[in-house]
Amino acid sequence: MCRTSLKWFTLKLENILHIQNTDIICIKKSACLFILGCLIAIKSFGQCVVPMPNAGFEQPVASSKVSTLNDGLAPKSPPSDHWAGVEVVNDSRMEGWKTTSSNRWFGIWTSESFGIKAFEGNQFVELNHDDESGIYQDVNTPHATVFTIKFSHRGGSAGTVGWSRTGSRSWIKKKTDNDGTNNGLDVCRLSAGPPTRPLKEIIKVSDGDAWATYTITYTIPDGQKTTRFLFEPISSSGGKHSLGNFLDAIQITVDNGVRGAGQVALPCTSSQTTVTAGGVGTWAQDPTNPSITTMSLSPNDINNTTTISGFAAPGIYRYTWKADYCISLLTIKVGNGRSEKPIIGSNSPVRAGSLLKLSANATIPTALYNWAGPNGFTSKEHSPTVSTNATTDMSGIYTLIVSTGDCPSLPVSTTLTVNPKQKKNSPIPLKISTKPVSTTTISPSEIPIPLKISAKPISATAISPTLALPSPMPHSTSTHQLSQSTRPLDGYYKKEIVSMSKVTYYAAMREADVVYSKRIWREIDLREKINRVFVAPKARLIEIILDAINAGELTAYDPTGRKGDPDGDEFSTSLTPQQVMSKLADSVLVPILDKDGNTIATHVKPGVFNPDSVTKFRIKEDWILDKERSILEPRIIGIAPMIKIKAAGQSFDDQPAFWIYFPEARPLLATKAIANRKNDSTKLSYDDLFIKRMFSSYIVKESNVADLRIKDYAQGIDRLYESERIKKELMDYEHDLWSY
Repeated sequence: MCRTSLKWFTLKLENILHIQNTDIICIKKSACLFILGCLIAIKSFGQCVVPMPNAGFEQPVASSKVSTLNDGLAPKSPPSDHWAGVEVVNDSRMEGWKTTSSNRWFGIWTSESFGIKAFEGNQFVELNHDDESGIYQDVNTPHATVFTIKFSHRGGSAGTVGWSRTGSRSWIKKKTDNDGTNNGLDVCRLSAGPPTRPLKEIIKVSDGDAWATYTITYTIPDGQKTTRFLFEPISSSGGKHSLGNFLDAIQITVDNGVRGAGQVALPCTSSQTTVTAGGVGTWAQDPTNPSITTMSLSPNDINNTTTISGFAAPGIYRYTWKADYCISLLTIKVGNGRSEKPIIGSNSPVRAGSLLKLSANATIPTALYNWAGPNGFTSKEHSPTVSTNATTDMSGIYTLIVSTGDCPSLPVSTTLTVNPKQKKNSPIPLKISTKPVSTTTISPSEIPIPLKISAKPISATAISPTLALPSPMPHSTSTHQLSQSTRPLDGYYKKEIVSMSKVTYYAAMREADVVYSKRIWREIDLREKINRVFVAPKARLIEIILDAINAGELTAYDPTGRKGDPDGDEFSTSLTPQQVMSKLADSVLVPILDKDGNTIATHVKPGVFNPDSVTKFRIKEDWILDKERSILEPRIIGIAPMIKIKAAGQSFDDQPAFWIYFPEARPLLATKAIANRKNDSTKLSYDDLFIKRMFSSYIVKESNVADLRIKDYAQGIDRLYESERIKKELMDYEHDLWSY
């Protein structure tokens, strides 16, 4: 016996008796055998066992001493040595079976009785126990299908035993002499069909004194709701109608289950699988699956071909195919595999009119490459050429996704820059005027402005290298921006403590003193209330960083992965201020006009950047245990603003726009005061904010052998649980170092 769970499957039985190590109770063992047949069907794949009560004739158990006629009359008991192991019973005691005999008697034999061993189990039945009558069982057949019938047959040939009738109700067993009159074979047949019409013979078998097993198929026609299977004797050896035709181990199976092994392994969530099943049935998904999936069953398909897709998370998915006679289980294990993250490059920056080309790190023979970029650019090539005659509107972000099999890689992006062609110096057109002009000058790099020049003689130096422009009239109403030094004091004291602050650097550390370190990547969500300080209008962190980059005070680093820096966070490639802005804002094409208003050229100008589009910052830090100072402390290495990447019409997860090296940024951040909603005189800087950990964040990755992020192996709320687990593990590590 084995422990079995009947999920989504209910059996209604009148007779109940407890079965050891199961949750089933039944009164008659034959009912238990019937239930166990159902349990076998639940576990089967492809071929399902059709439940047939008492298919091996194991019930009722034949008496080892005497035979009893269960018809209300007194038993007739010949000597026990002639009756051991053989019993005649009324068909009211035969679970599941009926007989065509007028006296309704069955002859049940136990194994080894009179030297005949059962083919299977402990008992078998004799068709020729009294007369040439048959036994049958009716099976529910709601749908057209094909049954496979298997049974074992043996003859009672010369030298064996048979029944002999000695009176109206007295029976004995006697040994048949080997006188040659009963040499031959026992013959029986199996017929099937609806109970209300004549049955059709489907097989005829004949055997001597050895068991033989037969297998035959029978097609259930549509509309035949009940099918009768009848075993009846045709003849016995020696022509004695009360001898032979033994029957055992009857089994009917049907191909109504899930085809194959019932177990499928998929490498990643983007994969899908196709399964087939027999019979007429329905699919059900286990409600405990990691996610709900899409199941597409092909209509009017005899194989019930079903495509399963839409796995939102890795894990074990379970399904049941419930058809006639059985429920089959299907298990799909979805892995967390991904194609290797590619490393991409290009020949950017280039001048307009030049070759513009992309490249990937390595060629995978079976991989699919999907490039996407500005102006609807797409390519399936490994290293595509964007254009042999590049134009400035081809500048922008290009993204590559590599797919091996069904598993795509993470998207990797790079920024290409196409600069305008260099122009030759040309004379600036001037218009002559009779009005006097002032000596206000402009630089030659400004956009040409038509000037009116006085007719009076002027020196050549009045035109080159600077040009005279009209100066504002004394009564001009135009606004004038005051410098910081000329402004009135906004308040009653000068706030200069933070602006003149100096960095308090970390304590020096030797590698020999580091006994433990762990690298952590975490994200600060600016939408959280405690983190709103980062987006205060007068002290917005992203604007402070961008102003410093444009002023040359900070260096921005490319987050694109490449050889030696696969994750793009090791500060290996610097970015220009123009490249930084191109990552944060869409570029626009600005025309250059001549004096008549005609477009003579164009140049790329960064679009307007919306600082509210940055809703997260990523921090890369090391947690270090310094045994010299006996302290476990975090030290931030880099900060990156996060932006949304869009490619090929799809929106991907937030990606770093660029990285800032935190030790380089600390002198600047120490001079930038933060906004405090409770105290305007807080005197805290952004450097204090980071060093004192005055922010809320969650961990997105810890250093690990497989270089996996948390979202690569956890989904939904489990990501936060995993983040808290890592955080607690760090705290517990430090706590366990101390003795109290």
